[in-house]
Amino acid sequence: MPRAVGLDVGRRLLKLAELSGSAKSFKVHRFVVEEMPEGEGEEGEAARAEVVRRLFREHRLGRADVCVSFDAGTSVFRDVTVPFRQDDQIAKVVRFEAENHLHGRAIEDVIVNWVKTGETKDGSQVLVMAAPKTELAQRLGLLRRAGIEPASVDLDATALYTACAATGVFTEHPNVVVLEVGARTTNLVVVDGGQLRAVRSFLVGTDTMAAALGGDLSLPAGEAGRRALSGGADADALLVPAADVEPSPHETAKSVAELERDVASQRREELFKKLQREVMRSITSARAVNAPEKLLVAGGGSLLPGLAESLSERLGIPVEPLGLLTRLGHTPTTADPRLTDAVSPVALGCALRLIGADPLGVELRREEFAPTNTFEVVRGVLATAVTLLVALLAGLAFLAKSRLERERSTFLGKTTATVAQKAATILQSVEKRYQQDVRRKPDGEAEREAKRLLGTIPADANYLYAVRAHLQRRYRELEDNLGLSKDIAPIESALKVWKEIYEALGKVPREELGWFRINSMSVSQSEAAFVIEVADVAVSDKVRRALNANEYLRKRAADPSSPVAPGSSQSNPQTNRTTVRLSVKFVDDAR
Repeated sequence: MPRAVGLDVGRRLLKLAELSGSAKSFKVHRFVVEEMPEGEGEEGEAARAEVVRRLFREHRLGRADVCVSFDAGTSVFRDVTVPFRQDDQIAKVVRFEAENHLHGRAIEDVIVNWVKTGETKDGSQVLVMAAPKTELAQRLGLLRRAGIEPASVDLDATALYTACAATGVFTEHPNVVVLEVGARTTNLVVVDGGQLRAVRSFLVGTDTMAAALGGDLSLPAGEAGRRALSGGADADALLVPAADVEPSPHETAKSVAELERDVASQRREELFKKLQREVMRSITSARAVNAPEKLLVAGGGSLLPGLAESLSERLGIPVEPLGLLTRLGHTPTTADPRLTDAVSPVALGCALRLIGADPLGVELRREEFAPTNTFEVVRGVLATAVTLLVALLAGLAFLAKSRLERERSTFLGKTTATVAQKAATILQSVEKRYQQDVRRKPDGEAEREAKRLLGTIPADANYLYAVRAHLQRRYRELEDNLGLSKDIAPIESALKVWKEIYEALGKVPREELGWFRINSMSVSQSEAAFVIEVADVAVSDKVRRALNANEYLRKRAADPSSPVAPGSSQSNPQTNRTTVRLSVKFVDDAR
């Protein structure tokens, strides 16, 4: 029976799953976790390719049915509304809709996928995913160096969903949030009533915390990561959850080890706050009918001391390990079974799609990246035509070669006036400033790091793409770390709406209102509705005019010319009073 291989090439670890069977009945034959070598440039890529090649050789794995993951942290996720409900109609317009939401990126530079997450009154709610072609080409290039041409490429965030859906997680927990915390990227899935509502990926991971801790304690990257995961300088010390660490008012002196543990705890707590913030933002924007009942965590970062307790306390819901290998009854034979179980979902999801479990249908091997496995044979007249065409192209190639050399000299020449040199100057300046201000490196070391980075970019036709991709990664990293991401619309304050309504009513002279009171008021993101009771029904018109004149309500109203819409009225003959319902429809930016 042919076996499918799922490959998750992460920043720190390589995860590989080998499965056989079908989507409804499958078996995990092997799950392997291997450390990936660090390093940039040609040497680092060659070392990582060798790890992949060795792994397939040692375990005698087939290379035909391989699905590899792609880091969703480099992709753009946008929720858009389209005026159609049929999949074929959505497919025709989604690329044009996506182009309007790709700020700073051209539609030609990305591979677009989409998933329908719900229906609206006038159409469908669609999650659009745009993966950059430059990074995708680099990932495929690494695998080709290892002798592997994957049959499929999936986003790690959607592979996480596939793994959970195929293993029955969403059947057991229909209202759940799944959080996979990696070294560089954290993936998040929101499921409501067993249906997908949101998929997000943000550049917050254990590397963020390790980098900050390394700066605090002047530690190398590897040691900083170990301290962050273990809890302090003493690996055998008692691990105290970060949420429980509070300074004592009577504390006078601490040992160096205790101070280092406190710093590590503080940095973990900062990471937990970021994760809690992103989870809350995602739940709020998902427009779920049911509140999540549980948070399931996975990834190497899920093993951080105190993470489950801190998130559970902050979110008010139980937090448990996802544990897919445990659920499948597979016992890892690796040195650290707990870590293996935590990092398994993405590789499992990739392998599962090759045996038929593909609920979302996300595929990055499209357009120019589509696999080709056959050659067409040209015979007879076609062979003659091709021969003539080759001769013509040879002549054109000779003419184009000289022009190509001129263009190459203009683009990649050594003078400061060339496009590549200008781009290199900008990149080196930005990277040096980043190393100084963010990584806290001295001037000389920051200068060397910037020059080293510049040397890793090959001087070829993709030079500007590579420079732009690096600058965009730095920008998104700073944006996410500072909490400035614009993926989710802000939540408006209901208290502000109440305040503005009462201020507007206060501008009507009290004697003109007569007998008047507000019986009820409710405020949501989409509407403010309230019921007034008056002795004179004409007073309701005065109230409407006063509210329509309020600048805040006019700005947020769906109809700025007349924000307040009159509703039903009912008279009570016993009291000679009338109740009138008024409402203000708001523009909901979260939709």
